[in-house]
Amino acid sequence: MPNETMIKKILATTPLVEVFVRTIYYANIKYLKNIVPIYRVNPYLNLKKKNKKVSNKKKIDFQKILNFFSKKLLKKGDLVILISSYKNLKSTGYSPQQIIDSFKKIIGNKGTLAMSARPDFKIDLENYITKKKDRKIYFYDVKKTKCNTGIIPQTMLMMKNSVRSRNPINSMVAIGPLANKIMSKNLINNETLPHGRNSSWYKCVLNNAKILAIGVDLVQGATITKTVEDVYCDVWPLKNWYSKKKYFIKDGKFKKKFILKERSPKWSLHYAERTMCKDFIKSGILSSYNFDGLSIEFAESKKIFSYLKNRKNRSYPYFYTKYDLINYIS
Repeated sequence: MPNETMIKKILATTPLVEVFVRTIYYANIKYLKNIVPIYRVNPYLNLKKKNKKVSNKKKIDFQKILNFFSKKLLKKGDLVILISSYKNLKSTGYSPQQIIDSFKKIIGNKGTLAMSARPDFKIDLENYITKKKDRKIYFYDVKKTKCNTGIIPQTMLMMKNSVRSRNPINSMVAIGPLANKIMSKNLINNETLPHGRNSSWYKCVLNNAKILAIGVDLVQGATITKTVEDVYCDVWPLKNWYSKKKYFIKDGKFKKKFILKERSPKWSLHYAERTMCKDFIKSGILSSYNFDGLSIEFAESKKIFSYLKNRKNRSYPYFYTKYDLINYIS
């Protein structure tokens, strides 16, 4: 359930608390990074996991959940963005491929299923937020580079009819009749923004994509929340919003170097994710359910976009932006 844990409840009390915790975390990341599994602060974290014996969990009746989706949340022809962790779905007895096939069955031949397929670049987390320029060149092979968003989207990447976006920053994979349309021209030149007007993410908004999170935090994993700042970059109130990285993109015979812009990592210090989650719940944008201990969260992309758009002049959900918090990190 959203904001259900004690730490999330504390972070959601006021943006000040979350911004303070983020700043302290990154200022001491060398020592604190191993406690991140308690609450994921950065999506690029890649920790070595110790082998632990997995306890026998109660079997989850996934068919009952799928029936609920088809009756209450999804319909034939829908565009669905699925956010899920297979770790939390193992006890259903379904394989990653069976999970994908189950959703394809619900939305039918006219429906499109999409997932985040962010490339698995090796990020130096201890130097993630820094004043130094990132001079590394990141190699992205659209068809071969693995994603770091889980085994389910990785399984979709290997499916014959799936399509992946060329933009290496928060790339997407989709399968269905809208797949090519939402991926079209998502990387044109160095001015193309990862969540801007040409992005697959914004095209999902325009096609009223439904967002479904199973066993994971929807707000934490919903890339849609980044669209407003890129779509309205010309009127976004904060200066120096972007930093640049070098990429070499390969997509079959297509090969080209790019220097692409993305939100500067320093702004993540100001990002009040739990406050945004609390506001989504109050506004009726985010709904949640629980089946046999498995959390389900649901939202419509257009409603999220509209809510954030109406608050863009305040740079919501970024708070205390007049303070340069990176000075406390470096």
